[in-house]
Amino acid sequence: MESDEEKFTRLKDMGNKMVSKSEFEKAAEFYTQAIELFPDRVAPYSNRSLCHVKCDNPGLAVKVSLVPVIGIIIYLWFQ
Repeated sequence: MESDEEKFTRLKDMGNKMVSKSEFEKAAEFYTQAIELFPDRVAPYSNRSLCHVKCDNPGLAVKVSLVPVIGIIIYLWFQ
């Protein structure tokens, strides 16, 4: 059975593969699933943001990536 770490890596890699094929909506879905597994990891947020920019939705890109990343930074700052 696949560990959460392995599943995270697989989902992130599938997202990257979809980006290389310019299938940005599918890629964003994979990155979202990766985020659900490990919400404290920053890379899928920025990758998903790229997908939203490529889908001509920069406002959503900021909302779904930058805001959570700032939240993580604030959380880690006060640890």
